[in-house]
Amino acid sequence: CRNSRRPAFAARCWSRSLCSQYPGAPPKYPFAHVSVGYNLRFHPVMTALVERLRGRDVITVAAYVGQDIRDWRPGRDHRTTASATVDAGGGVLRDLSHELDYLLWLFGPWHRVAALGGASGARDIDVDDHLDLLLDMQRAPSVHVHMDYLDRQGIRRIRVNVDDDTIEADLVGSRLIINGKATDFASERDQSYRDMHVAAMRGASPVCSLPEALGVVHLIDASERALRTKTWISP
Repeated sequence: CRNSRRPAFAARCWSRSLCSQYPGAPPKYPFAHVSVGYNLRFHPVMTALVERLRGRDVITVAAYVGQDIRDWRPGRDHRTTASATVDAGGGVLRDLSHELDYLLWLFGPWHRVAALGGASGARDIDVDDHLDLLLDMQRAPSVHVHMDYLDRQGIRRIRVNVDDDTIEADLVGSRLIINGKATDFASERDQSYRDMHVAAMRGASPVCSLPEALGVVHLIDASERALRTKTWISP
């Protein structure tokens, strides 16, 4: 299984490899520390959101991520990329699993999940190009997640309602919006990756651990079951 830009796909592959090497026993890895590349935890707007939510009761959460898959890799036929191939981790649920990671990190664990969506064929690919999840989570009783390969504008944001505030983290525009008032944050494209790698080398928070990443994989599996069965799925 090759390493991938899809952390959940890489974690799944590693887990299966370890289990095959150590049948009948809990998988062990011969490293002092393992980190998984969910870099959105290190985005400055996400850091600001964490601070604004600290100690507050969350009522609703809406996460949205969408971008036209044809714009992802300029100069390449999107139909021949890993994103368009199930065996390479394609499809929005794994390709855009960063949303699931930060939702579990901020509001988890999850109690149940329902799903709608699938492959529309609008981008001439067979993988799921749009998906909506509804989750009941420990810190947020109503969580909605939308993922797609279709949005012509390109959006990545999370909107949270607490008692007296509506807080939106715009990860593309790099700004935090509270009750309509925006605060901009300096954000160079690769800074979150650099910060994540430094934290990983130090074993420092909030880097994603292997057990946390496997938790994302388990949520992905449950979401796929929910989509197939059209029922609520619990852990």
